[in-house]
Amino acid sequence: MKTSFREKKDSLSYAQLSLWYETLHRPGDDSYRLFARIRSRVPFSPAKLDLTMRTLAERHPQLLMRIDTDGPSVVQHYCDYPGIRICVEGEEWESEALRQLSLEDGPLFRVTLFSGNESSDLLLTWHHLAGDAWSFGILLRDFNALYFEERELPPLIRSYGDFIRFQEEWISGPDGRRGAEYWKNELQNLVPLRGLGTVADVRESLKTGVGTRRIPVSLPARGEFTPFEFVLAAYCCLLSAYSRREDIPVLVPLHGRQQRGFYSVFG
Repeated sequence: MKTSFREKKDSLSYAQLSLWYETLHRPGDDSYRLFARIRSRVPFSPAKLDLTMRTLAERHPQLLMRIDTDGPSVVQHYCDYPGIRICVEGEEWESEALRQLSLEDGPLFRVTLFSGNESSDLLLTWHHLAGDAWSFGILLRDFNALYFEERELPPLIRSYGDFIRFQEEWISGPDGRRGAEYWKNELQNLVPLRGLGTVADVRESLKTGVGTRRIPVSLPARGEFTPFEFVLAAYCCLLSAYSRREDIPVLVPLHGRQQRGFYSVFG
């Protein structure tokens, strides 16, 4: 007998656990509540929209997650699909975007339709515990295929629960232990950046030549780097000029999907 995802429960990933702990220590903080406003010149059909979001929720159960802390460990359960909320005339989307999402009651995703005579605004609100920025791209792609293109989506071969288990096995395995040891060694003597000065200091140095250095930069051929890599390299050069250091750690966000099979997984 096949088990419904609503009857299942999964542990939290390491990223979810860190977010959950931080949320507990910062009650009322809105930093991890995300939203996107989608405007259509053609009014959305409420019935078609509701069917589309129901299909997406079946495909990506993380949209319906909630946090359960009653047992010996923190786990995530899945709620029933609540439907879309249709706002009456006069309601503001800003107020709806700021409305709280309950971690315990769930779901951590909300769909609100603001419908007018000539256009519609669709407001998607979710907690970072349910999905990251990469996930939003997945959601938009699947929504466009279902609602506007009216085509079926290929079945997913992996789930976010699969990702959690893969991550736990990887971290506890030889590759994870080797990676942890590497970063412990790399960061143990990390010196914080201090005394970066001001823009005025840098401008004065550029005028007088005092305290300036030439930083040799060798750019790869066009097409061998992404715009992000180029901007990050320029940023590191800027920090080097300010700090007069060459070894500079920079923290950047990653989607964390080491295997291609997880590229289409919302979470």
